[in-house]
Amino acid sequence: MPLPKRFLLGKTSHVIVTMDSSPSYMKYLLGNPVGNVMGIYTLFFCGIKCKKMTYIGPVRTKGKVYRNKWLEKVYKMGKKTI
Repeated sequence: MPLPKRFLLGKTSHVIVTMDSSPSYMKYLLGNPVGNVMGIYTLFFCGIKCKKMTYIGPVRTKGKVYRNKWLEKVYKMGKKTI
């Protein structure tokens, strides 16, 4: 059975992942499960190349100061790509 046609071939993405655990714990100790699922199995399947992944966390245990810094960071990333 052939694979479906990748209609979004040539497109790129920058994935922003928020989590309640430490980004280094997810990436290095668990083997980057979010990156694998999003970057390889979902985006690649559609034809999108994942250029960059930004991990933000732990979100729940941090205060408003950290959240505002993250929002500013994400806002700047969005402005940069437009």
